[in-house]
Amino acid sequence: MKKISLQARLTLLSALLLTICCVTLDILIMNSAIMKLEEVGDSIPYIKIDNNEDSYVINLPSTYPEIQNALATTKEGFRRQCFIITAIIIAIGTMLTWVISGIALRPLKNLNRSIGEISASNLSTELPETGGSDEIATLTHSFNHMLCRINDAFLSQKQFSANAAHEL
Repeated sequence: MKKISLQARLTLLSALLLTICCVTLDILIMNSAIMKLEEVGDSIPYIKIDNNEDSYVINLPSTYPEIQNALATTKEGFRRQCFIITAIIIAIGTMLTWVISGIALRPLKNLNRSIGEISASNLSTELPETGGSDEIATLTHSFNHMLCRINDAFLSQKQFSANAAHEL
């Protein structure tokens, strides 16, 4: 996990959270819808027909098996649709997380690039500060302060070496 970039780690964690939420909602909604479909199926098995003299009870599932088949097909289609929609939402959410985390981490990448350009010959160069109060601005300010101290120490050492060479 240490070799994976911060952007990838944020994306993976967000995708995991999104997957858990979507699958949980999917299961809850699917079970609720299936229960309602079963209630509909249970409410129509028998129809009582009253005529003036006789009354008839018709068992619809045995008389019309296509009703039961249609309910079963509807349930299966609903399950399949729920899983497909969940997979699409997770995929889109993961891609959006990747893009948004890349945008959010851009100042950190710029800071890293600027730090990489500093060498012993340009210790007095300060990194540009964003002027904000976020973590990147605080880190940039701290790094500039550290660079200033390193530059002062480097100049002191240079001065000491020059004085020692002159005295010798």
